[in-house]
Amino acid sequence: MKDYFLDTSFLIELSKEKQTAINKHKEIKGNQVTGTPCIYELSKFTQFNYQELFGSKEVLQLKPQDAATAGKIYYQLKKQGELIGEIDLLIAGITKNRELTLVTKDEDFQKINNLNIETF
Repeated sequence: MKDYFLDTSFLIELSKEKQTAINKHKEIKGNQVTGTPCIYELSKFTQFNYQELFGSKEVLQLKPQDAATAGKIYYQLKKQGELIGEIDLLIAGITKNRELTLVTKDEDFQKINNLNIETF
């Protein structure tokens, strides 16, 4: 069973009841979590009720190991001249460090080596 990290792009589409997100949500089975960086982004871009949207889903907080992984990803991407947004780096750090599969439609994550991704 896979464990999935729900990215901001997915959560926005799900909250707007977009069929592709609904279908993907039904398709993926396993533990589904999100993280505090996604809550930050959602608060910037949408009006949402935190409790209503997340309910019983686990919200991961950034750990030192996640931050260190994000820093390593930044270092690699900078060497390649392929930087992505800081929040995306934190999301990738959490996801990669904890060996989760990122559910997203944000193509920037494709730049990161060995990051498990499922698009919708």
